[in-house]
Amino acid sequence: MGKYLTQIAEIVGIADHHGWVKPTVYEGKYNAIERTVEDELLPCLRHFGIKFYAYSPLAGGVLAGNILNEEDMAAREGGRWDPQACRFALAIRSQYAPMLPAVRELKEALDGHGLGLAEASYRWLQHHSVLHQDDAVILAATSVKHMEMNMKDCEGGPLSEGIVELFDRTWLRVKASAAHYAS
Repeated sequence: MGKYLTQIAEIVGIADHHGWVKPTVYEGKYNAIERTVEDELLPCLRHFGIKFYAYSPLAGGVLAGNILNEEDMAAREGGRWDPQACRFALAIRSQYAPMLPAVRELKEALDGHGLGLAEASYRWLQHHSVLHQDDAVILAATSVKHMEMNMKDCEGGPLSEGIVELFDRTWLRVKASAAHYAS
């Protein structure tokens, strides 16, 4: 549909002009440490009545809790972090590397509350983010067991105010290095 607000408005206008079905869903990256869609994109989509489906709820695996430093990235073989397996690996590493100290501290704080980083991240997205009831979160997994774990992590209810504040402080720390939603 387009990544830029003007493209979205133009597509909706063209569909309206011709009597075509207007776009109903926009799929974009959104999670606790990548929230750049909140200020411009989501209000635009809401204006046009377009739902938002959030992909990458665990920030490419960073919020799974096992990528806490650059050595963890380098140790991953055969996936998105491995330059031999993925041509975008170096770009992905450079995107997330500046966020890792804040994510590591978030994980340590959550561990102190008996919460896993992945579970808390899913619960933040479902109960405390700007997503509306008609929006959705797209889960992904590398195995059935992994999908079952993700689904179980989504079963919890709202987080305490203190945990939500931890997520908000982490976002403020990483915001400057978060990629713009249209990049």
